[in-house]
Amino acid sequence: MNKLTIIIDKNILQGSSLQILSTLAQNHSVILPHTLLEECLTTERAPGPKLLLKKAEDLVKAGAFASLSQGRMLEIERTKLQPLQAIIDEVGTEQIRNNSIEDVQVDFQKEAEKCNKAFEPILQYVERLAKAFWKTLSGKDYSADWKQPRDDNDLSKRIEKWRKATDTQMKEWLKVFQPNIHSHITKDWTTWLIFQLLVVYGIEWAFKRNLSGQSFEDFDITNDVYDLNYLSCVLHSDVLLSRDNKLRTFAQVMVPTKLICSEIRDLLVDQIDQ
Repeated sequence: MNKLTIIIDKNILQGSSLQILSTLAQNHSVILPHTLLEECLTTERAPGPKLLLKKAEDLVKAGAFASLSQGRMLEIERTKLQPLQAIIDEVGTEQIRNNSIEDVQVDFQKEAEKCNKAFEPILQYVERLAKAFWKTLSGKDYSADWKQPRDDNDLSKRIEKWRKATDTQMKEWLKVFQPNIHSHITKDWTTWLIFQLLVVYGIEWAFKRNLSGQSFEDFDITNDVYDLNYLSCVLHSDVLLSRDNKLRTFAQVMVPTKLICSEIRDLLVDQIDQ
């Protein structure tokens, strides 16, 4: 098998042995998204932040790479006015390899806080968008037509529908999200994918709430949108390795040229017998 660039998520890091992950990193280019390290910092599940971060550190020292943060990706494209060429954080990767992840933890936390602060007004806008869309659906007789995809219980078909709908409107959305550079942004930009994912997810969330009748009093899309941040890395890779069904479905629709896997052994057929 040719050497692949592989994005892994937290459930793969947490649910796989360090030995098999290291074998994967020694045979392919494994990238740990900045989002993954942020999740490690804040996890409340066993084995807890300290042990999970140590596992991430050991994996980087075995050959894996740390990625740029999503905010840094946007910043590079905004500054250079061209599509992002690489997502590996070379400085961050070397810092982890030459030190311990605890030594650079403060830097990761600062970058995460910077990204969250930058994205907060955008998430708020997407929430307002979803609420407005939901109100439109719930107040119209034709809202029943939107229930048909749910009868098939096919998330993939719905996401494909929202993707096609937003494809034609993205230039207008980008005027809102990136007003100073919107005229430069094309489909091959990471910026395009990031903001299209947010709009698509907002529409899907509103659609589901229209069916369920739930109110928006406790409306918070932050955690689910957080998972979608992995896809900005997938755009620059060959493979997404994840066991998260929703994330896998979004990936299959939004970055359809990429390979989506759930098992490490499928990528190590020549190296291990599991």
